[in-house]
Amino acid sequence: AQETEEFSQSAALAQVSSGSYHPEIDGIIEEQEYPQKLALEGGRFTISWKNDHEFLYMALKAETIGWLAIGFEPTSRMKNADMVFGWVEDGQAMLLDLYSTGSTGPHPPDEELGGINDIIEFEGSEEDGYTIIEFKRKMDTGDKYDQVLIPGQRLNFIWAMATSDSFNSKHNILNRQAKLTLEKEEVKSAQAWMDIELKDISTGEVFRVSDFRGRPILLESFAVWCPTCLRQQKEMQKLKKKEGDTVVHISLNTDPNEDEDKIREHLERNGLDWYFAISPPELTKALIDEVGLGIVSAPLAPVILICEDQSVRFLRGGVKSAETLLSEIEKGCENGN
Repeated sequence: AQETEEFSQSAALAQVSSGSYHPEIDGIIEEQEYPQKLALEGGRFTISWKNDHEFLYMALKAETIGWLAIGFEPTSRMKNADMVFGWVEDGQAMLLDLYSTGSTGPHPPDEELGGINDIIEFEGSEEDGYTIIEFKRKMDTGDKYDQVLIPGQRLNFIWAMATSDSFNSKHNILNRQAKLTLEKEEVKSAQAWMDIELKDISTGEVFRVSDFRGRPILLESFAVWCPTCLRQQKEMQKLKKKEGDTVVHISLNTDPNEDEDKIREHLERNGLDWYFAISPPELTKALIDEVGLGIVSAPLAPVILICEDQSVRFLRGGVKSAETLLSEIEKGCENGN
């Protein structure tokens, strides 16, 4: 079957992330949790993944209440495939680390061949006729019965599912072969995102976050449609009236569907008078790398505190009052968490 890459609209911003944020292995696939997704057979079998140089995080979702499996880098049909085989039975997720010794099997657990089970974490769930299995493993486990996975690798794999939970039952629904591409590790200098050029919506002035080294900065991510964001901006406005320019305010629009005209109208309507800019994709990606996906979840009223030395702390907890913002600035970045 022909493979099709299918990214949901709500995960569009998550796609830019390939940094320090990692999925939670809990048997639930949250929106924006995985930056990569491949839907096969019209969505009957879906693979979501994230990796860095050390670990692979993967979620399998299949239209079955039986077992599902994936096998990495087979050489001939099933032969030499590094396999993960999972199911959910009585609410309990089960998962095996297998290796196929022949083109049609058998595929015993690695332990039976003298290897080890290299799955670090796993969890699963069943709902509405679908089974989800999430797992985490090392890219290079050091086990000869596991394939070495490399960032940026075009990975051949086989996949299958069945109606039964039995490990010994055959794949009586679907079994196919496809390819996916592992995320490529990027090498970047620490906080280089602070040197990315931005354009102020009101004045057209080009500026960088690094221009304000030596002063505390409140960096807000927002969308015009978000009422929580406006509430946060009103609190930032109160702080600005009280503290003046001793604190730098920067608001970045991270909604790709909003343009300068829409943002400018928002500023004029609400009397907001600090730096507002559209976040370039590379900056949005870097911010997700820095503090996680919460920075692009507008209803959370996300704000980053950047201290005088340009160290960074993500301020959590929804709308933060002017008093709370000032208190957080006084705490600083090193000891604020």
